Amino acid sequence: CSSKEENIPGTLSEIMAKITDVPSLEIAVMETELNAENWEHNTKIAMPEGAEGLVSDAMISAQAHSVVLIRLPEGADGDAIAQEILEKNTDPSQPSKWICVNPEKVEVVRRGDLILFVQSFETTTDEIVEKFNEL
Repeated sequence: CSSKEENIPGTLSEIMAKITDVPSLEIAVMETELNAENWEHNTKIAMPEGAEGLVSDAMISAQAHSVVLIRLPEGADGDAIAQEILEKNTDPSQPSKWICVNPEKVEVVRRGDLILFVQSFETTTDEIVEKFNEL
């Protein structure tokens, strides 16, 4: 779990498009806005008040691929929230988002008011995190 302080401009959808345009991502994905009903399923944490989120998931549930972007409100403890997401999603006692498959790699990165949470193939995860860090 790493963090930088500067905010990244743009909507979550614009940022998602930039960071998921990677060579290793060869599966069909769909974006869904996160809300009170689907937040915990996608992050395993309660929705922070004032936060907004977007998830890009594999269209076929047999493929363990999920990219979550969260924009936190001013004053939120981004490091603590990122750490909680990482802990809840790497704890073997917690149920997986997928029934029959698990991601090869899980990464959580905070930058300013954004948290990136990637669960995917190792190469894809590394490429997405690298693009996020380059923004």
